Amino acid sequence: MTMLAESRGISAPLAPIGLVAAIAGRVAARLRTRRALRDLAAMDDHILSDIGLSRVDVVRASTADFGADRMAMLDSARARRIG
Repeated sequence: MTMLAESRGISAPLAPIGLVAAIAGRVAARLRTRRALRDLAAMDDHILSDIGLSRVDVVRASTADFGADRMAMLDSARARRIG
């Protein structure tokens, strides 16, 4: 019984740290995505065309719903264009 109580006491404080790390990771990924979309939006149409995207693709990804994977949207749009 003592071993069980000790093991619970050790692992319980680690759970909030893991949760905070997971949230921080998601926030960092979201910030990277926003920065990438901002950089793409600043490019002219010829450069976007060179990398296989259009202005509409960037706007669609930028205005997607909250839970959407915006980079996956751009990847699939690029794959459709490049073929």
